[in-house]
Amino acid sequence: MVLDMPSNFIEVLGWYGVQVKGKSLRCMSLMCSLTAAVYGLWRERICRIFQGKAMGHDQVMKGIADGLRDFLSTRRNIKQSLKNQDLCRQWGLPNRIFFPV
Repeated sequence: MVLDMPSNFIEVLGWYGVQVKGKSLRCMSLMCSLTAAVYGLWRERICRIFQGKAMGHDQVMKGIADGLRDFLSTRRNIKQSLKNQDLCRQWGLPNRIFFPV
């Protein structure tokens, strides 16, 4: 599936508004990814301004991905569908997030 990627923040918010409907793991991941990205970029900006330190692009992206993964791994009672299982494998999330069997 090829997506037309938004080019500015207003378009990003509009794209998220269309894509994020429901309570699926995918929707939760999308909602959290925007929050994690904004926080990660804000944190990098603060470090540059007040501490004079700058992380590389890879470090910023890793921090955002790690924060998202940590948050999602604390979720519980997610439906154990094939899509959700695949998403968990891709992100390295534990199986404990699914409904108890």
